[in-house]
Amino acid sequence: MKRTRDRLYQGLINQFNQYDANVIIRNGNEKCLSNTLSLTFRGINAKQLVNKLNDRLAFSTGSACHEDTQHHSISTTLQAIGLPYKLARSTIRLSTSYMTTDDEIDQAIIL
Repeated sequence: MKRTRDRLYQGLINQFNQYDANVIIRNGNEKCLSNTLSLTFRGINAKQLVNKLNDRLAFSTGSACHEDTQHHSISTTLQAIGLPYKLARSTIRLSTSYMTTDDEIDQAIIL
């Protein structure tokens, strides 16, 4: 899973640099789960982004176990790391699994 997460991370870095995107990617080289990336798209509402792309990409604004309870709040993990509310509302979580294919990673990178 780390291999697919690292491939996703590097692909996103390259893509965002190419388009000079205003994105913060966390968990790339830090101590973190081996399958998860956190991305903050400044000025974009993460829940709206999820709604717009949910038919093409599986991702969320928080952990799966708390997703249904977050209608008006932000992830407790983002709160714990001290992420300001405005940035937390612009943050999504991407996870890979042992079933994630290189083609799926490539599709996620270009979205």
